[in-house]
Order: sequence, then C-alpha cells, then structure tokens
Amino acid sequence: MDLDVENRQSLNIKHEYELINLFRDQNFEAARLPGAISRAPDLIAGDGETVFILRVKATGKKRIELFKKHVWDLKRFSVKLKAKPILALKYEGHSPWIFAHLSALEDDGGRFAIGLEEARLKGFKINELISNELQQRLV
Repeated sequence: MDLDVENRQSLNIKHEYELINLFRDQNFEAARLPGAISRAPDLIAGDGETVFILRVKATGKKRIELFKKHVWDLKRFSVKLKAKPILALKYEGHSPWIFAHLSALEDDGGRFAIGLEEARLKGFKINELISNELQQRLV
C-alpha cells in the first residue's frame, strides 16, 4: 500500500474520532463505520430521538468536492434509517469543523462542491447543529 494512502487513511480515522468526541461532548452517542464503502456514511450519531449520518471530508484547500454518487447514496441511506444526512467539513488551517446540510452543496457539473466561504455562510458549528435540532423538537 502506498505510504501516502496509509497516511491519508490514518488522518481520516483521526478526524472521525475527533468528530465522535465532539458529538459525545454534546450528549450524543457516536460511532464510525470502519472501512465505510461509498454507499455508507462515515459516522453515525444519535441521542435517542435524532440520528445524524455523516459524510466526513477534510482538505487543505478552500474547496471540498464530493462525488455525486456518494451524496446520493448518503441521502438514500438517511431516508431508509429516518436519519438526517449531514456533511462534516474541515478546511485544514482555516476553520473548526463545519456541519452542513446537503442543500448547501453546489453542482459543478461532474461533482458536488462547497467552498470555505459558502460553508461558513450555510454551515453550523457543532453546538449550533445540536441547538437547532433541539429547537425543532420544541415546535
């Protein structure tokens, strides 16, 4: 296996555990799906009433691109589990984790994408994501 691939996989796992801890700090239980295939989410988190499924993407650039099939698969998976599909985005060196709904993505033709500034405008920090969910329960 190529060293770059191994390093990337190790970094991805590190990011996923970082997210698990963020959700646990918010009284959600969370788990990663090791070796998740493209059809499955990277993480699942829930508190007994709400379930989030997450696709985790990190980059050193100011734009994240996702294969359309991966986004459609995440959406389909969320419907079958009655879960909320969420993107967990990390722009290394620019921001903490940003959580965004799939509707925040733009279609650039071959893929879906979201830039750093767009993610900041349309996304949420973990406490905002959880707070918004709790607010919806009160309605």
